[in-house]
Amino acid sequence: MSTGTKQPELPTASRQSSPNYFTHKDIHTKSLAQPALLGRLPAKGEPAMVTLQTNAKDKATSDLLARLAQLEAENAKLKEARHKSLSMKVSEKGALSIYGLGRFPLTLYSGQWARLFSMVDEIKAFLEANNDKLSVKD
Repeated sequence: MSTGTKQPELPTASRQSSPNYFTHKDIHTKSLAQPALLGRLPAKGEPAMVTLQTNAKDKATSDLLARLAQLEAENAKLKEARHKSLSMKVSEKGALSIYGLGRFPLTLYSGQWARLFSMVDEIKAFLEANNDKLSVKD
């Protein structure tokens, strides 16, 4: 029971022909994407939405090409930086890490570096003796 004034109902013919009116049944039984309903979506006094027609396929393609060019430039920059120099860093555990020799850093503790440096002459002799079996990688 409502205590307010009752609004007059529109006749059935004018209700269906009105462009600003859709029923509860329209929403639940029909897809809102149907063109017949899209014309009636702005409800009672709301302005119709204006859509800008663009070729989404061309925009998506140009966006992808721009992103591809950006990534290729970044990749070339990283490859160039990789060949430039070596860098060093002390790790969280106190070891010395050498970056730039390969994909992963060469990490040794100071005692290990000292042992390695004490063998420099032996390592050089081994490299010369086995030069024909060794691969070269920059």
